[in-house]
Amino acid sequence: MRKKEKNMDEAEIKKNKAEPAEENVEEEILDKDIDTLHNRIKELEDNLLRLAAEFDNYRKRQVREQEVRVSHSIAYFLRDFLPIIEDIRRASELTPSTEEAKNICNGICLLYRKLTDFLQSKGMRQIDVKKGDEFDPALMNAVSTIETTEQKPHTIYDIIEEGYLLGDTLIRPANVIVVQKPEPKQEEAE
Repeated sequence: MRKKEKNMDEAEIKKNKAEPAEENVEEEILDKDIDTLHNRIKELEDNLLRLAAEFDNYRKRQVREQEVRVSHSIAYFLRDFLPIIEDIRRASELTPSTEEAKNICNGICLLYRKLTDFLQSKGMRQIDVKKGDEFDPALMNAVSTIETTEQKPHTIYDIIEEGYLLGDTLIRPANVIVVQKPEPKQEEAE
C-alpha cells in the first residue's frame, strides 16, 4: 500500500506543481488582456478628444460664417437704403420760406440726425473724403477727371456722392472727380 500512497503523493505533487504553472499562464493572459484594454481605452479617449476638438472648431467656424453672412446682409441692405438717407439729408438742407415749411424742415432734420446716429451706433460711417485728398481707389470711384494746374494730379477735385463703410466693409465707394495733369499744349505749326 505504501507504493500506492507514494504514487498518490507524487501525483499530488505533480498536480500542485502544474497548478501554479497554469495559474501563471492565466495571469499572463489576464495581464495581456488588461494591457490591451488599457491601450484601447487610451485610443478611444484620444479619439474622443480629437472629435471634441474638431466639433469645437466646426462650431466656431459656423459662428464666424454666420457673422459674415449677417454682416453682408446688413451691408447689402444699407447700400440699397443709402439713397433714401441721402434724400432725407437733401430735404433737411432746404431753406423753407414759411413757418409751416420751417416746422416740417426741422422735423426732417431731427429724423435725419436720429437715423444717422442710429446707423453710426451700429458701425456705419461716412468715408472721410475732402477736396484735395489723395485719390484712394480702394475707397473711391473716379466718375470723371478734370485737367487743372490748381491742384496736384491724382487728388480729389470734387465729391459727387459720399461713400460709406460698415466696420471695415465697404458699402459704397465715394464717387469723386479726380484731378488729372493737363496735357502739354501742342504748338501750332506756322
